[in-house]
Amino acid sequence: MRKLLLIMTLMFLSSCSMGDSDGEQIEKVATSFSDAYFNYDFKQAERYLTSDSKKWIAYAASNIHDADVQVLRNQLDDASVQIDDIQQNDDDSTASVSVIVNNYMRIDTIGNAGRMIAEAKFHLLLVHSGSSWKVRMVGLPRSEK
Repeated sequence: MRKLLLIMTLMFLSSCSMGDSDGEQIEKVATSFSDAYFNYDFKQAERYLTSDSKKWIAYAASNIHDADVQVLRNQLDDASVQIDDIQQNDDDSTASVSVIVNNYMRIDTIGNAGRMIAEAKFHLLLVHSGSSWKVRMVGLPRSEK
């Protein structure tokens, strides 16, 4: 009986450690989304969004013009992202993530080419959806002033 209890306890502990913690999942989703979004891979970024957020990716894609594409083609390095801070809210179903983005193109006004930005900080809202975390967009990401 004791041996069975020990085996069951070990199995339980090993199964708990196999999955990522919420913090690790939040970081992975925020990093993957940000890397895709700020490198204008909207199809990939869409995978990390809640269903009601996908309209914002379509909106962002519709605002890319030939001049913007040319700016992106002329860049030697891709945008890079780094998670600055994760704040999981008390309800355990939402989190706020600060992301530092380097070397990304900020879309300018219609008729003007986007311009490259050396560094900016963005905040993302993540929600726990089913068994995974997703980014919820209520608008396009905006950098801190």
